[in-house]
Amino acid sequence: MADAPPSPQPSPQLEAGAYEVIRQRLNKHGSELQRRLDLLNADRKAEFGGIETALLATSRLTTENNCVPRDLAAIGPHRFLFGYNVHLGLRSTMRIEDVFAVYDYHPADHSFHPNKDGLLSDPQFVEDFAYLYSYYKHASFLKFHRIGPHLYLGFQVGQRATEVKAFKWLVNDDLGTLKYLGNRSDHEFVFPTPQEFAWKRATRDMYIHGNHPHISIEDRVFVETIGGDLTVKVENNTDSGRGIYSEPVENRDQTLDDAEVYYAIVGSLILLKLLPYQEKTWRHLVFNERTRQAHRIDSIAESCVLLPDDHGILFPHGYVLQTGEVRRFETGLPPMRFEKRIPAANGEDTLFVFSHLESGSYLLLSYNLITQNVATPQPCHGFSLFPSGELVLFSADEEPRKHHVIQVWRTPFVSADVSEAKASQTFLSKIGNAEIVRAMAECQGVLTLLGKDDSFSGLYVELSRSCGDIADSYFWVGREEAHDLKSILVEVKTTAEAALGEFEKVSRMRKTAAEQTTTLQEKSQKALSAATNTDPTDILGFVQLLTSLRELRGQIIALRDVRYTDAAEIDRMDKAVAEGADKLSAKCVTFLLKPESLDPYRKQISEQQARVPALAKVTEAQAVEEALAKSSSELEMLTAIVSGLKIEDATETTRIIEGISTLFAQLNQVRSVLRNRRNDLAKTEGAAQFQAQLSLLSQSVLNYLEVATTPEKCDESLTRVLVQIEEMETRFSDFDDYAAELIKKREEVQTAFESRRQSLSDALNRRCGSLGQSAERILTSIRNRLANFAKPEEVHAWLAADAMVAKLRDLIEELRKLGDSVRADELGTRLKTVQQDSLKQIRDKSEIFVGGGDLIQLGQHQFSVNKQPLELAILPREGGLAFHLTGTRFFEKVENAELENQRSVWDQAVVSENEQVYRAEYLAWRMLKTGSDDVSAFMAQRYDEGYTKGVHDHDAALLLKPLREMQTALGLLRHSPAARGYARLFWHSWTEDADKKALFSRMQSKGRMREFFGETTMHPDEALLKRIVAFAAVDALPVAACLLDELQSKTHFTRSAAALEMLRAFRKELTAKRATKDFEATMSELAAQPLLAFEIALEWLTALNPNANRGVLIETAAMVVTNDQPPAATPTEPVSCVTIRGFTGTHGRISEAKMELDYHEFTTRLQSYESSVVPAFTAFQKLKHSLAEARRKDLRLDQFKAGVLSSFVRNRLIDQVYLPLIGANLAKQLGAAGKDTRTDRMGMLLLISPPGYGKTTLMEYIASRLGITLVKINGPALGHQVTSLDPSEARNASAREEIEKLNLAFEMGDNVMIYLDDIQHTNPEFLQKFIPLCDGTRKIEGVFKGEAKTYDLRGRKVAVVMAGNPYTEIGGKFQVPDMLANRADTYNLGDILGGHQEVFKDSYIENGLTSNATLARIAARSHKDALTVLKIAQTGTREGVEFEGSFSVEEINDAVAVMEKLLHVREVILRVNQQYVASAAMEDAYRVEPPFKLQGSYRNMNKIAEKILPLMTDKEVAQLIADHYRGEAQTLSGAAESNLLKWRDINGLATEEDKARWDEIKRTFKRNLLTGGAGENDPINRITGHMNAFTVGLEKIEQAMNKPTLSDLTMERLQKIIEGLRAVPVNVEIKVQPVEKQEEGGLPVDVSSDVNQG
Repeated sequence: MADAPPSPQPSPQLEAGAYEVIRQRLNKHGSELQRRLDLLNADRKAEFGGIETALLATSRLTTENNCVPRDLAAIGPHRFLFGYNVHLGLRSTMRIEDVFAVYDYHPADHSFHPNKDGLLSDPQFVEDFAYLYSYYKHASFLKFHRIGPHLYLGFQVGQRATEVKAFKWLVNDDLGTLKYLGNRSDHEFVFPTPQEFAWKRATRDMYIHGNHPHISIEDRVFVETIGGDLTVKVENNTDSGRGIYSEPVENRDQTLDDAEVYYAIVGSLILLKLLPYQEKTWRHLVFNERTRQAHRIDSIAESCVLLPDDHGILFPHGYVLQTGEVRRFETGLPPMRFEKRIPAANGEDTLFVFSHLESGSYLLLSYNLITQNVATPQPCHGFSLFPSGELVLFSADEEPRKHHVIQVWRTPFVSADVSEAKASQTFLSKIGNAEIVRAMAECQGVLTLLGKDDSFSGLYVELSRSCGDIADSYFWVGREEAHDLKSILVEVKTTAEAALGEFEKVSRMRKTAAEQTTTLQEKSQKALSAATNTDPTDILGFVQLLTSLRELRGQIIALRDVRYTDAAEIDRMDKAVAEGADKLSAKCVTFLLKPESLDPYRKQISEQQARVPALAKVTEAQAVEEALAKSSSELEMLTAIVSGLKIEDATETTRIIEGISTLFAQLNQVRSVLRNRRNDLAKTEGAAQFQAQLSLLSQSVLNYLEVATTPEKCDESLTRVLVQIEEMETRFSDFDDYAAELIKKREEVQTAFESRRQSLSDALNRRCGSLGQSAERILTSIRNRLANFAKPEEVHAWLAADAMVAKLRDLIEELRKLGDSVRADELGTRLKTVQQDSLKQIRDKSEIFVGGGDLIQLGQHQFSVNKQPLELAILPREGGLAFHLTGTRFFEKVENAELENQRSVWDQAVVSENEQVYRAEYLAWRMLKTGSDDVSAFMAQRYDEGYTKGVHDHDAALLLKPLREMQTALGLLRHSPAARGYARLFWHSWTEDADKKALFSRMQSKGRMREFFGETTMHPDEALLKRIVAFAAVDALPVAACLLDELQSKTHFTRSAAALEMLRAFRKELTAKRATKDFEATMSELAAQPLLAFEIALEWLTALNPNANRGVLIETAAMVVTNDQPPAATPTEPVSCVTIRGFTGTHGRISEAKMELDYHEFTTRLQSYESSVVPAFTAFQKLKHSLAEARRKDLRLDQFKAGVLSSFVRNRLIDQVYLPLIGANLAKQLGAAGKDTRTDRMGMLLLISPPGYGKTTLMEYIASRLGITLVKINGPALGHQVTSLDPSEARNASAREEIEKLNLAFEMGDNVMIYLDDIQHTNPEFLQKFIPLCDGTRKIEGVFKGEAKTYDLRGRKVAVVMAGNPYTEIGGKFQVPDMLANRADTYNLGDILGGHQEVFKDSYIENGLTSNATLARIAARSHKDALTVLKIAQTGTREGVEFEGSFSVEEINDAVAVMEKLLHVREVILRVNQQYVASAAMEDAYRVEPPFKLQGSYRNMNKIAEKILPLMTDKEVAQLIADHYRGEAQTLSGAAESNLLKWRDINGLATEEDKARWDEIKRTFKRNLLTGGAGENDPINRITGHMNAFTVGLEKIEQAMNKPTLSDLTMERLQKIIEGLRAVPVNVEIKVQPVEKQEEGGLPVDVSSDVNQG
């Protein structure tokens, strides 16, 4: 069966966007790769010799007899054996000369000469030859067959060509001789297998069943022969029978296992051999996985061999490559069998030989590995290939003849011996031709892939893999001698990887487009089939078909807008549907000419007309209207169809249109009647519907308000409600009355939702604020907790497992869910910062802290660490209160009148205790009042009262039990005698009025309630308290409580036994003294003034009982005034005083762990304490807190707390250089710890550097670790105008604030570091003020709060540090007074200090660790590991390297890759830094080029480091650095060009144009420097300008002379002219005269100049 054409595939071209850019990039790279390959190929051919196949000559070879040539065989360098068959005629015996002849080939003239050496004259061979022809009468020579060094002469001795007798010879190729070995080698006369692969049979376990079952070929391709065709699929989908290839089979009813299926896999090629059921001929298919194409190639049944390097397969009629290329050629030859392959020594070409035994035909196919194609097939009947590559062949005629045409070809199939003889010792020769050819062949494969479209499966994966394999397999492809193929291959690989994502997206889009096209194809086929094969019986059928075709055509047109569709297929479908619609329209018109054609529409209209009167609902009317509308649209379509057709008889068109018009008229009548009926129904139903809709709307508003739990949901719900209102407005638009009501409803709804939204927003903000405050508190606690850890592992473990950290993370997540992402992100960042700070602090503790963390080692000196935070407190001092900053000597008296009123509680520590009250007493008193029993629980709620668990709860329990027992036993006597006396007196004094009676009645009622229902609490009202206070200046609350209790009892006013005894004794004493009458008379006279009578009675009783209890005296006096008569016998009174032992606390009231407890004294004392002392103490604490907060806000203490920046890295430069230097200086200023501390403290630390070297960051770190207060003074805020330390003399608020901070530092006077930053912005006169502070006197004048002071800081821990940048533009004003500089230790952080070059260079890397995401992960776990990565990057070896952390190999590789790139960045930045410092340190007058202002600081390093990725190439890193400095230069304005040129120059990146421009700029700069700084109006400047122009001209002449463009004579003349010009003296005379009247815009002098040349 003939080879079938390949299955069609859709157009693979993709469009648009990033994909097109990628394809263009690949095309560009492909062109460049092809160019370099061509250059390499040319070099290769020049080195190894490139032999092109060409026809050299055509000659004739003459034999003795007429014969039919059969074959040729090469023997030696230029000799071959010629075999043929002759007809003997009358002779009966056959001689050797009748079959074989030996010829010598002369390469010089391409001629052939018979050889007479008798190579075949071996006697044994002569005998065997004669025997062959005598025994086999019809024997004939078949062919020569060469196997290794042996040559077989094959003879056909039977009917078939396979019946062979062979003679075996040994060939000496060097000498061109033969040695006969015998005739018993017939079994060795064999040929290679026709297929170089093994067929595998498909088994049942490969069957996949379903609606469309198939056989799975290793899950790579699927094949089946059921359903009438042979189908090849690429998807394992049994739901569909479609595939990429199909062809019919003879038997349609076969099952899956009826066919025989074999397969073989060759790379991405899958070869299939199938025999469908009841067929005789095998079918052979080749499926390419990459292109997803299948081809019918039956030729592989004859022979099929593998191409070199797995390029594909080759068969007699063509070849198939792995890249998808398929080529076939017709040779007209019979089925050929593979015989052998002959590889060329160059490794580039391979000759495949196919033969046909019966006819003696040969087919020579030459495959080129580089171009990956087969040359033109060369059929022949015999050939001979010599070692020199010359090929001799012939084509035999069917008729015998003597003269035979022989062709001589030049071919590249030179033997290895000949090729090696030409080898030289160049680079290419050392690699070898074969190696180069293989690499070029693989590159050619890349080019082939680049030429593929994106339908090629795995194209970009294959491209990436192939490019990577070539670059890795051939070490030499990156050499210049090989034209650097590696770089362009890497570019292709990078671009291919970038294309993968885009390709997948486009593939999905193409698949979707194909599915839509297929779906529309099926629909169009069905619709066209229905339109063609259906003959409707009524007009409705025509209308239905025409409507479907019209809709289908609209879908087809819409499909054009879908990307990646097949435009040709869409055009075909559109054309088919349009033609189908036209044909159907013509049929429709023919049908419409019938009178009864429109009857269905007449019937429809009549039916709808009959329904109108019976309509009862609007919905029913709507259904009728829809039916009429449908009829109307169909009639309109019919009108359009008739109008669009060309009907010869116009009357027929008119008749059809009139018929349709009549229907339209009837239709319009029905519509009009329907419209009127619908309006009537709408009015009736409208009112009820509107109210129902309005009720539904109200209910919806309530529901939506209920579910609107967030502001966003409020907006969403409001939108939905407004949509409902709009729908109602539309629905009831015909009713004007409803419009106003809906407007009102809209306003109500908007107001309700707006209020709800506002309340939700407020609640949300409050919730976020509360969560934020909680998170802040937790964060503070976490910071304090982390400060106690000693190992990083402890930090990580605690952060991972602690509930407090988990709670913080939950709060952060909750804030994020609530929408406050800003605060959530801030808290997350602060948590990470706290973690990093703790790890840094742990590292510092282990490396620089000593003595358990109390000392810090800075170089050779140790310093004590202050652990007391800087806080503001209010303390008693010198009889008053003063503000105090902890850890310093700052004391400031508090001036506040209200505080003076609270002096009594100044020394009180807690609210629950003072000198009179023990805090356990206060706790017992509170519990006694509230009735609580659980002391521990009650105490736990009052943590602010200062109780100690196990002490005060124990003592309170000791007190509480007897107090409750006495309270119960005493009854009404529980009130103190004083309260009872005043209550009795007050009630006695209250005149009988309605209020008194009402109170008495009410209390009696309360008393009865208490008897019946138990204890009830009664609180006195404000009116009663005010009345008691107005009666007597006493504590009204206990008096009122006693009065109310007494009034509730049946017997008013109980009396204590002590009062009764005192009353009896008093009256007895009056009787004994005969004073009763006088006393009673006095009492009688004062009856109207009971209070005065009470005071007199109290005086009498006190005089009689001077040592008696005051309360008993008061109660007795009240009894006297009220004329109380004591009973005859004193009643027994419960105990009210006990001694309690076992106290654990300490207080003045406790002696030897015991206390005397008097119930009445206790209650009186505690009542007084609670009513007076507690409020006073609470008010004092509140006032003290508010004053402290206000003063803290004024002082802004947070700015004095040194903090370590999260980006700070304590690198080796700081450890080994800066910390020892700074430690030595601070030992002079602060004094080191230990007995050797200095007492003569003095000096100052001066740090200078360009910006960005971390001066401030370093001092913040040191201050933080020392625990010292850091007062930073901002130099730019002071400016050059400030020269005084008096804040009142500052010119602006900023400067005033800085001076106030400075004086506050003086006022602190201890544990403080004064840091003046950017002193280049300050006035030297201001800096002079610090001279005495920096010498041994340690004194300075200052002004604090308007008072001038002299601060003596001798022996104090006060350090003075100044930092400046002398290199900036303002640095020109950088002047440090000599005397101050003499007292300072000065260090330049931007320069390399002696002997520390390496650590200085490495500090750039270490400082940039946290900026790069890849290295930050390493450094976060261990700084030593980061240094290990640096070591690997510097040395390139990993031997003996160990990491503290557990990192994957990928992480280490990425880190090393980044570090290697950072080393390159560092070198550039170092060069920039050195140039910047050298340029800035040069005086302008001595410059030879413009100043260099680009910086190379840590800040620049960090900016670049954060953008470095592991996958970046060196070229991309260089571009990144260049872009960074290009951006930096933009801020330099006019100096940008010169600075960029200088930057390129110092980094070796300047082009010739850059160098020329830079030289020009330098020359111009020098000339401008000579003119000075005067303007263009300066006369000297003008003259100098003229002379400069003259100099420029001379320089140009000199430059022109240096170029060999003029003759020697001309050069000599010009040289003389220049020398003469230089010898001419120039006299310049300038006359300056003042003018009498200056003109506007003129000069104040008259200037004239004269230039004379001698």
